[in-house]
Amino acid sequence: MIEWDLIGCAMQDPRIVTASRVRPQHFDDGTLGQVWAELGRMAESGTQPTPPLVAAALQMPEERARLLCNGLVDATLRVVPANHERHAQAVLEAAERRTLRDAAVRVQAMLDAGQPVEDVRQQIAKHAGPDGDDDELANETLSLDEFVDQALPDEQWLIPDMLAAGDRLILTGGEGSGKSILLRQIACCVAAGCHPFRRERIRPSRVLYVDAENPLRIMVQKIRPIRDALRLAGFESQDRMFINRQPGGLDLTSVKGRTMLRHMCRVFNPDLLVIGPIYKLYVQSSEKDEVPARQIAALIDELRQEHNLAVLTEHHTPMQQLGHARQIRPVGTGLWQRWPEFGFGIVPQQGTVLEDRQMDLVPWRGSRDERAWPKRLQGSGGAPGRLPWVDMDCIGSAWR
Repeated sequence: MIEWDLIGCAMQDPRIVTASRVRPQHFDDGTLGQVWAELGRMAESGTQPTPPLVAAALQMPEERARLLCNGLVDATLRVVPANHERHAQAVLEAAERRTLRDAAVRVQAMLDAGQPVEDVRQQIAKHAGPDGDDDELANETLSLDEFVDQALPDEQWLIPDMLAAGDRLILTGGEGSGKSILLRQIACCVAAGCHPFRRERIRPSRVLYVDAENPLRIMVQKIRPIRDALRLAGFESQDRMFINRQPGGLDLTSVKGRTMLRHMCRVFNPDLLVIGPIYKLYVQSSEKDEVPARQIAALIDELRQEHNLAVLTEHHTPMQQLGHARQIRPVGTGLWQRWPEFGFGIVPQQGTVLEDRQMDLVPWRGSRDERAWPKRLQGSGGAPGRLPWVDMDCIGSAWR
């Protein structure tokens, strides 16, 4: 079944074959190994496979071709391509188990026959290393000079000098600090092709906004002024921003929640995923429990790699302790401090209170790259035609 599941994924997207470590010889079913090889050839030629087309390419007898077509149809309808890595890993593990099982039989036979211990050791060592293609390993592993001198692709900016494809950012802040509004502003601006802090055109990108907390009325009332301000300035998101509400939370540690998010990303193919808050993405027994956090991070990383998207999310900060300033790091497990490329806390500027809406954007971890994120933000107070947050250091900005 696991081999059919992988084949079903590749039938829908044959590029999976060329991107995978799975080879025809890894299939226990030789016919499926031939199908895998044929799907690889179709991927290289840009041909979209169909069951009859694949069966015809294998030149099988009519009855076998009919059975293969039925199996391919069933497998295609049963799986979604987003799960291909899990199915591929299962196929590779099964192949390695067969190899080790065969090796164990040979080793036992050598021992029973009284062959020299050194020969037995060599037989074990032959099969003790990782299964794989030596040529593939050589291609994937570079020398120092090859690695350093390789041509790098151009940076794919969503917001020039601020946010690029593949970036992960966690924004923290206390209750009512405005972190959700800031993420909504960024999301709407990216979809509309407008820099979120300067009245400049940028390349419009597709945005998927998954809100796991807020009621419908609040969401509409908070996002409408942003949309209207952008529209007044001549920026339209058109059909590039998609909003999905899960006000009861979206448990990404469950099969249902993971499948739902994968399906949304497959359907809307976003360049930017805004999701959260984190504490509503899983049912946790303890805020310091790292296991569910790892599951969520792994899922988002998988989607990030598959769709080449950037990810923005938010999290709360620990409650203030008596006699101490409130920390700006994410609450709970330390994984959330290690995982993102960028982590910022939004806090009132010194000498101000929350109601003044004069905030600092303070990094709580060392950023993995130099970026032009704002350092000081000023709330617009809901003035018509203005975005909620303004970069106080952006001299001459038309949004001020």
